[in-house]
Amino acid sequence: MRAILLCVALLHVCAHVLALPSGFVKTDLGDPANLPGQIMDIVFLPNGFAILVGKTGKLLIADLNGNSIGATRTYLDLSSVTFTNGETGFFDLVLDPDFPNSPFLYGVYTRNGVSGPKSSDAVNT
Repeated sequence: MRAILLCVALLHVCAHVLALPSGFVKTDLGDPANLPGQIMDIVFLPNGFAILVGKTGKLLIADLNGNSIGATRTYLDLSSVTFTNGETGFFDLVLDPDFPNSPFLYGVYTRNGVSGPKSSDAVNT
């Protein structure tokens, strides 16, 4: 009986701890099969959208405004030029510090070469 009461008490504490803090909203991004594989980064835009960066080089844009929960569409697809073996792939995406006045995004990824990654390329995307 004590074990059952302890389990019930722990479940109550865990449910309280896992609740979202005030001001936070949980957004379902839809079917995981539609996501760009392993998510490496999420860039939040000032207009309520977010860019999801997939290791494969596929970037999706998601509407977080609640208008169409789970609606994502391809924003940029660099999968044909992204080398993804092991610890390589598309890693990071950042907004220009003066975004949206300077509407640029900067990405870091391993570019595909003939027989592996091209380490000699400087790539600005």
